[in-house]
Amino acid sequence: MRWVLIVLLFALTQVRAEDEKSVAKMLRSSDPAVREQAAERLGKEGKRASVKSLLPLLKDPDWGVRLAATKAIAPISSSAGRKAMIDQLHTGEIAVIRLRTAQYLKATEDRMLPPEVARRLKSAKDERRIRLIEALGILGGPSAESALADQMKSSKVEVRMA
Repeated sequence: MRWVLIVLLFALTQVRAEDEKSVAKMLRSSDPAVREQAAERLGKEGKRASVKSLLPLLKDPDWGVRLAATKAIAPISSSAGRKAMIDQLHTGEIAVIRLRTAQYLKATEDRMLPPEVARRLKSAKDERRIRLIEALGILGGPSAESALADQMKSSKVEVRMA
């Protein structure tokens, strides 16, 4: 009986190793749909180790891949993942990715996010500042409200209107 369990355990280990190789190959694919599927698979696993593989996808040339990576990273508790996603809130050039990033982050219910985003507002310039204001509006919470109220005092009309 013990021997059978050892053989089964060994077989499962081999299957996992093959699956990891398969996902790694998918991440390097030239086909965006395949890279997107890889991000979704890693997200379903929800392992912290997956974040390292997902982070480069946040800068993928295909915005669908970036969205899949963002969705996969958000629920995984990882400081590197959270930092990269907050960066994406104000440096991302595609509005839908910034919007979805804020929505995915809000869904995590991480209370530290609004204060972290609010701190970045203080040093952000113009367009990035407006992007962070939009994100705080989605994230919500007392610290977001306070930071947004402070932005209403800005001398720049475009900042107040955001």
